[in-house]
Amino acid sequence: MDAPPNQSPPPLPGTVSVRYRLTKGDLFRWQVYQIIRNRVLLGLFILCSTFLVVSDLSQPDMAGRSVGFKCFFVVFFAPLFGGIVFLLSLVPLGLMVAFRSHRGLVGEHLLEVTEAGLIERTDVNESLHRWTGFHKLISTRKYFYIFVTDAIVHVVPKRAFDSENEARVFQTAIERRAARANPAAHKPCQRGTP
Repeated sequence: MDAPPNQSPPPLPGTVSVRYRLTKGDLFRWQVYQIIRNRVLLGLFILCSTFLVVSDLSQPDMAGRSVGFKCFFVVFFAPLFGGIVFLLSLVPLGLMVAFRSHRGLVGEHLLEVTEAGLIERTDVNESLHRWTGFHKLISTRKYFYIFVTDAIVHVVPKRAFDSENEARVFQTAIERRAARANPAAHKPCQRGTP
């Protein structure tokens, strides 16, 4: 019997799999995670903050201020600047996630861990990502971020698993197959903060 429209088929027998639903909120959290972990943006923030603080401290009205005031200014100003930049970057990000359809991304997913590779199925897509190209697996408190390449990521919410043990079985299945296919390049699961 065929699967009903807009629903992925059942998993193959003998595979470890997870069925989950991605929401726009999940996509937004993924984008925020990327911003927080982006080293280029962090470096740019540090460079801009340093430039602004140094230029402010070199102003004539700051010359007469105490060292304590200058230290307070630096400690207060840098996080304030970072917070403003972070919030300003979230606005367009939120709008982009909210007003695009994200067909094939938002909705039901079936992810299967097989010997051949990681198979993803949605109502509009079916793809196989072979273990030889597997990049890394990051586990946060609420998500698995599975980098099947260095540019393609599967976002798997941990709420899709009935228990922590079930999530661990899924993670272990991915790690074992990736290590078996490419032992030299395999990296163990990384822990993410958000």
